[in-house]
Amino acid sequence: MLAAAIKAKGINNVLHIRFVNILDTQPTINQLCQGIEPSSTVLGVTLISLTKELGLRIKNWEHGTYRGKVWIQVNIG
Repeated sequence: MLAAAIKAKGINNVLHIRFVNILDTQPTINQLCQGIEPSSTVLGVTLISLTKELGLRIKNWEHGTYRGKVWIQVNIG
């Protein structure tokens, strides 16, 4: 569904995909706090699936906090 929406918008030159403002109630938050790699979190698996559907390759992962909200990102390369 995410890939279809991106394709429908005609977005072709993707450099990174970032999920922001991840809610504290989401499993990804707890997984990151436990030291689990971003790629193995619930949202990480979603990002892997999305990039595959778009025919993209993940170069690396990033995650952090901005204004108290967690974000997770894949860089495309």
